[in-house]
Amino acid sequence: MTSLLQKINELDSRIDNINISGGGDTTALQAQVDTNTTDISGIQINKQNLLTAGDNISIVGDIISSTGGGSGTDIGFLAYHNSSTDYSAIRLAPYNLVRYNTGNAYDNSTYIFTVPVAGKYYFYATYFTKDGSAGVLDLRIKKTNQVEETLIRGQEGQTTPVKHEKRQVSVIVECVVGDQLYAVIRFNTLRLSILDYSSTNNTIYGPYGCQLLT
Repeated sequence: MTSLLQKINELDSRIDNINISGGGDTTALQAQVDTNTTDISGIQINKQNLLTAGDNISIVGDIISSTGGGSGTDIGFLAYHNSSTDYSAIRLAPYNLVRYNTGNAYDNSTYIFTVPVAGKYYFYATYFTKDGSAGVLDLRIKKTNQVEETLIRGQEGQTTPVKHEKRQVSVIVECVVGDQLYAVIRFNTLRLSILDYSSTNNTIYGPYGCQLLT
């Protein structure tokens, strides 16, 4: 759609053509065009001054642009375990099989996710009880040159559970580049899967993962 200012500029050009071709006295008309142009420019500037840029929005001259929400970066992983082996404290939970690992930040030999991009992460784990053993799983963070910290401890449910009660634990945590996130079996014995099955099987009984939010 042609703006009013563009139409005035076109009219201004036509007036110039009339002057060049000797089309008569256009002084008054030119003066009116100049006045209208000045008034419209002033209105545009006033509107510009009333606009305030927010997150991911920039205003340059009369152009407003946005880069969209979020960090624009997809970082995360989904891992799991395919054995009903009993694992006892204290050790890192061995989620050794990977469904996806966007950003290649999860090491399935050490079971540690090393943060590659600063931001807020959703960190979660799933595990299962052994008959009569109240297994406890921690989600922990290790920052550079600092002692590790327990973010959340998963120990809900019965103190003497039956076999294969499902437990889930999750947390949203602010991270910087180089932070390490991992799960630790803290007390007693637990399982990471309810069945033994092939690593090529698409079934995931106990998902473990992390995803960058913002």
